[in-house]
Amino acid sequence: IHHDVRDMPALMTASDLALTAGGTTAFELCAVGVPSAMFVYGDDQARVLATLEGIVAEAGVATDAIGAEASAQAALKWAAKLSDPDNFDLRREYSDKMKSVTDGNGARRAARIILDHLSGYEM
Repeated sequence: IHHDVRDMPALMTASDLALTAGGTTAFELCAVGVPSAMFVYGDDQARVLATLEGIVAEAGVATDAIGAEASAQAALKWAAKLSDPDNFDLRREYSDKMKSVTDGNGARRAARIILDHLSGYEM
């Protein structure tokens, strides 16, 4: 378990598997292709997981103690399956699917939209 991480890209790149809530971290993990099991901890995360259906493993809804226990069990089962040395191809499949979600140009597109919007204003 990691918290207060100072260099998230380095941690993600060095990881073989990840378990996380389905927030914006989900898309960062997609960018580096780390096979991930994700759980829902808040309503906004349900939409992220719906977007990534079939691309990440869904570990359930962890908004209460029962859901958190079920999510932990689902994630452990998934991690055991993917960490098996015989499942290298399955890990690669998850990684490739995740990498297909992002293209690394999101910030550039957002900046272009903002600049285009501002170009109509007098400064």
